[in-house]
Amino acid sequence: MKDFKSIKVTKGVKTLEIDNPTNYPLIGMGAQGAVFKLSEDKFVKIYTDPLQVRMEAEALRFVKIYGKPEHAAQENKVLLSSQKLSFIPKVDETGSNYVLMENLLGPDLNTFLKKHPALSEDITRRLLDILTTMKKSGFKQIDAPVRHIILTNTGFKMVDHVYSFSRVQERPLELFQNLHERNFLNSFLEQVKTIDPKTHAEWTKTPIPLTNAEAEANGGSNRKKESRKRTSNRKREHNRKKGSHRKHEHHHKKGHDRKK
Repeated sequence: MKDFKSIKVTKGVKTLEIDNPTNYPLIGMGAQGAVFKLSEDKFVKIYTDPLQVRMEAEALRFVKIYGKPEHAAQENKVLLSSQKLSFIPKVDETGSNYVLMENLLGPDLNTFLKKHPALSEDITRRLLDILTTMKKSGFKQIDAPVRHIILTNTGFKMVDHVYSFSRVQERPLELFQNLHERNFLNSFLEQVKTIDPKTHAEWTKTPIPLTNAEAEANGGSNRKKESRKRTSNRKREHNRKKGSHRKHEHHHKKGHDRKK
């Protein structure tokens, strides 16, 4: 097996660059890392107990190499703690700069939608299930970009979870934009309204941003609110400790005056 730690993925001028490249096929490159496909030939494991002799079929797996260790740590935390969720890929191995995952055979949802004139209710239900499960499971970034959804024979799988636990976003803004570009947003929202009126009301109580600039402003507003909340909490804690310290000084001084 290749030592994945020896493969370095760094940020270039316009894209990521790979140092000490591998012979594994490069599947794609994103903002945080590069993804390769691994292929292992058939092999036989021989054990001392004849009952344990077995042959394992050809296995295909993916490995994602990260440019920054913090991105690897963030995504590995999401993947490893969410293995029970049906849309999370199964993880075989993780490292300080990589994650080894199950093979995901099938088209991404973006490619699939390009070939269909209408959005089926089945697609909507599957997306809605992923998004509501995220919220119930403590994900902070609630979104499902169509390019990150893989249609496999075992259901929808979602990749790229670097910011799922760290970036606050209450609505699937990128998904809304993706569906709007395909003229599917209205039908998606109407179907959601029928299936889950409460979620539809939460998503539509304020205007949905349909451009990157609007979405960034919306997401930035949420992050600013969260930042202000943390700052406010820190100030309250500081003032509480400061008040306690002053109270302690007052009692100490009062006791000292009595001794005089």
